[in-house]
Amino acid sequence: MWFVQPLAVCINLNGHIFTTQEPHLYPEVMEPALVASAGKPPVEKDEKISTASQPASFTDEKLGCANEKVITVADSDIGDVFAEGPRLIDLGADGKERPIETDSDYSTRLITLDDDLTLPIFTFRMWFLGLGLACFGAVLGQIFYFRPQTVTVSQLFLLIISYMLGKVMEDIVPGPTTAARIQTRDNRFWRFMNPGRFNLKEHVAITIMASTASASATAISIFAAQDLYYNVRPNAAVGIFTLIGSQLIGYGTAGVMRSFLVYPTFALYPQLMPNVQLFETLHRGHEAVMQKKRLKFFWFIFVAIFVWEWFPEYIAPTLTGISIFCLANQKSAWFTRIFGGAAGNEGLGAFSICLDWAYVGAGGGSIGALFTPLSTQLSLYAGCAVCMYVVTLPGHYGY
Repeated sequence: MWFVQPLAVCINLNGHIFTTQEPHLYPEVMEPALVASAGKPPVEKDEKISTASQPASFTDEKLGCANEKVITVADSDIGDVFAEGPRLIDLGADGKERPIETDSDYSTRLITLDDDLTLPIFTFRMWFLGLGLACFGAVLGQIFYFRPQTVTVSQLFLLIISYMLGKVMEDIVPGPTTAARIQTRDNRFWRFMNPGRFNLKEHVAITIMASTASASATAISIFAAQDLYYNVRPNAAVGIFTLIGSQLIGYGTAGVMRSFLVYPTFALYPQLMPNVQLFETLHRGHEAVMQKKRLKFFWFIFVAIFVWEWFPEYIAPTLTGISIFCLANQKSAWFTRIFGGAAGNEGLGAFSICLDWAYVGAGGGSIGALFTPLSTQLSLYAGCAVCMYVVTLPGHYGY
């Protein structure tokens, strides 16, 4: 299950869900003694999760410790994420809907645990849109990298544009199903070209390919500094292989660390939740009333933001950062250095009012005010204050 695995939730063949509560890896096979130690009924032997279809290396990485706590949740308590009204798992001891607070709440209350194994992934439109949007995102991300404030290409933008293009290709590319406008013979080639409805797994694969390529490589700064300050331009081979080498080091390090940064439930990344919820809304539960309302609300906000972003980006760039302090005192150079400027070379921009959704809502793509926990935001604000007033000002101005 593509979106459940990073949150370290595993589900057995009979619908029972197990989530880890300690910073250890969860075991692939749940022993009855482990479940009983967590205060829950023991799991029968025939309810163990089968790992025969998984590679040995993948299975070994997620073998847990003997003292790990395990929670069992009945599938009847979970239900569908887009169900009408609160589910049993959403209710607290007082019978009212409780807030989402723990890692298990994220795993079982915000994410659908169903996985349709019949959905095709490696289709023509997946490769075509994935590679095409990867090239587009890489170019756009590189342009954004050299802005006064670096803004990454939003995964949400790539998710939406890939969905629109996928639905278009669902209709215009010939295929054997009724979803295609031009129907063909039912063989392997045409099923590869257009297997039917643009599905969830194709959409996720395209988004992963495009968003991964859209993140500018940090090593590009080496060549930018050489060209800007030393008039040194390395040949294309040096640049290409340097960037590939640095990226492969990063992928290798990520692979080594995924055993404790990806698989455990405590390794939670809230910035992924909006994308996961949007995937669910676009591809699941269209018959549900609440799901229709969510989809309608999303498209309304999407159009509104699209129209508004023309103002701070092109028509009135001042809306990116409005400083009340600088407007009150326009003659003090120190006021300008501390409070002024929406660009990095104009001032620190402390307490500026920002009306650009690219900064407020998306936060550059990874940190946004709408989904980042308050404790994380306060920690970031404190770190920025220390860097700005304790390190940057004394170091630059020498006082």
